[in-house]
Amino acid sequence: SDSSSAALFSSGFSATCNGASSSKIVGNDLLDTPSPLKDSGRFYSTGLFCNGANMNDCIAYLNREFSFLGLPTLYKPKSDVEDNAELDVVSLINAAHDVLSRYQLLRSNNENNSRETRIHSDYQNLLSKSSLQKDELERVERHNAVLTQKMKETRTSIKDNEDKVKALKDKLRLTSSQHQQQLSQYKHEM
Repeated sequence: SDSSSAALFSSGFSATCNGASSSKIVGNDLLDTPSPLKDSGRFYSTGLFCNGANMNDCIAYLNREFSFLGLPTLYKPKSDVEDNAELDVVSLINAAHDVLSRYQLLRSNNENNSRETRIHSDYQNLLSKSSLQKDELERVERHNAVLTQKMKETRTSIKDNEDKVKALKDKLRLTSSQHQQQLSQYKHEM
């Protein structure tokens, strides 16, 4: 924010991003710098990670953490004093940009992984539904085959019954005709 930037510059931090000038902030014993996060009384009295009182410690802490991430050091070695180093603002800005880029990439990867997980889950659901529908289709096809077979058997049975009825009608006609002839002959004889 603007107020924290103003506080940072008003506390003696003056530098340009093109590397022409550098800050006057000096860090001592960089490897043994404790984390500003652990000392809540000193570092969080204002509710911020960095304030005017702990700026050197915060920069040293960030330098150590950036080094663990494989980023270049934030300090320029001073040739006249071995124990002190001068803050390299260009390195700080590049490291901050690199961390931001890594965060954005990580967030993008997480979103892609989340999207991929959803797609995989949707795909598995579709496969499951497809399998259920395939099973249902096979069950319906088997049922239809049974019904088709029963229909064929029923048609055959109807045809057989129609043939039997026709044969009975023919026999009845023949019997009726014979009976008529016998009756007619009987009447003729009488």
